[in-house]
Amino acid sequence: MLRRCWTLQRQRPFLSSPLFRNHSSATARRKALPKLASSYTLPPPSEWTQYFGHRQRGVRNAISCPVAAKAIAEAIAPEGTKGLVVIEAFPGPGVLSRALLELPKERISKLVVLEDDPFLQALLPLKQAHPGRVHVIPKSGHYWDAYDSIGAETKIANHPWEEVHPSLRFVSHVIPSEVGEQYLSQWLRFIPDHGWIFKHGRVPMHLIVPGSAWKRFNAPVGDPNRSKITILVEALVEHSLLVPSSVTDPYSEVFWPPKRDIEFQSESGSRRNKSLKLLGYPQEVITVIPKGGEPIIKPDRMDHWDYVLRRLFAVRATPLLQSLKHLGAGAESLGDAIWGDNIPAEIRASRDTTGQNLTIEQWSRLIDAFFEWPFAPKNLGTLGTETTHSRRAKNRR
Repeated sequence: MLRRCWTLQRQRPFLSSPLFRNHSSATARRKALPKLASSYTLPPPSEWTQYFGHRQRGVRNAISCPVAAKAIAEAIAPEGTKGLVVIEAFPGPGVLSRALLELPKERISKLVVLEDDPFLQALLPLKQAHPGRVHVIPKSGHYWDAYDSIGAETKIANHPWEEVHPSLRFVSHVIPSEVGEQYLSQWLRFIPDHGWIFKHGRVPMHLIVPGSAWKRFNAPVGDPNRSKITILVEALVEHSLLVPSSVTDPYSEVFWPPKRDIEFQSESGSRRNKSLKLLGYPQEVITVIPKGGEPIIKPDRMDHWDYVLRRLFAVRATPLLQSLKHLGAGAESLGDAIWGDNIPAEIRASRDTTGQNLTIEQWSRLIDAFFEWPFAPKNLGTLGTETTHSRRAKNRR
């Protein structure tokens, strides 16, 4: 894709990047931030680190190219769209947010952004420039309670599950790290119980994800990239590219921080090196829509799916005949659900097969058998967000 995005970012000398200057400082950044809050126009990305510094809770990237942002915005709300309410999480400085607001007002009636410091300061001018149309919630999209007030503020109508929600969209950068993919998985796990934003209906999500995550989304049976999230995607959603890959390529012309800054930081001995491994590599913009019809994962069974997938993909190279014991003592008997003599030949699995070679129908049969198994463990959760998933999903209906 031909573009001229922020020429200064590409031409500035490598070692003069603000990423490597000692701004010492949080103090310098605090003094600079008021400039962002008073100007609708963003400074060029070559100056962004002066304002935003290094994120202490994990490395963030953000769209920095207005041309790419415009193409994505047009795909989210194409000509003919009427009255969308868009919830945008992790917008960073808000280049995509501004592109959405530049669309005709009849396409997007309201934009709700969730972000905290330091990026928050770059988003406040949006609310001032578009009173009543823009709502800025000064909380990170990490916090579930940040979403609680959105329905009341925007008067979002709930829509029957049989149809895709006609007027609500969720947009987000997925942080390019293991943490980001955990949140992506968590969003998907709310679908069966119609929790979180899905209490309003089948809300399409437009997500900017690492290319590696997109590969796992699409990994076929037997592919080494096939994983737990692959199975959740197949069971719960329809997914597709929102815009061609060329819109977000090359990375350093579209995203901040540019790849050369990341490579320098990776070689600097930083303790954050692991969190940098997905930055600087291809990103895709995708659409994810919850499936309608008879659900593969039934309400109140998400914890069982999560438990079985987590346990068996942890030993993905081990044949199921041996790995089923990781589900509990005597769980080898569950194998009859997928390789018993009464299973039709076209869907019968081999006892020597592994989890990566199971189809979604075979996974469904196996996990249904685990759900009915009288000896299944009572506590299926792990420390963290998975422990109370079902309870939280019910509370958010």
